[in-house]
Amino acid sequence: KVRSGGYIKVRDAVTLDVRKEIAMGDAYEVNAASYCPVKGRVVAGGSDMWVHVYDGASGAFEEVDCGRGHHGPVHCTRISPDGSSFATGSEDGTIRIWNW
Repeated sequence: KVRSGGYIKVRDAVTLDVRKEIAMGDAYEVNAASYCPVKGRVVAGGSDMWVHVYDGASGAFEEVDCGRGHHGPVHCTRISPDGSSFATGSEDGTIRIWNW
């Protein structure tokens, strides 16, 4: 679930096979990304201080939401076990809880 060569790659937790890829180009430097299998979405954060949500329901991941709430680069993202929310942590010392 990390950026590699301009892509966010979603890997199988057992085999580590790449299941899905999101081409990032030069949009922003991704520091953290998490996949939610319940919703089929990826949450990513990085150097631009925004939290980006990508939906993979159509097969191709498209950005469907983008939220600002941090005042420093985002360094971690985690999805709740039931998929109802997610958390992000930033260099600014804050942790934010987000609802989809």
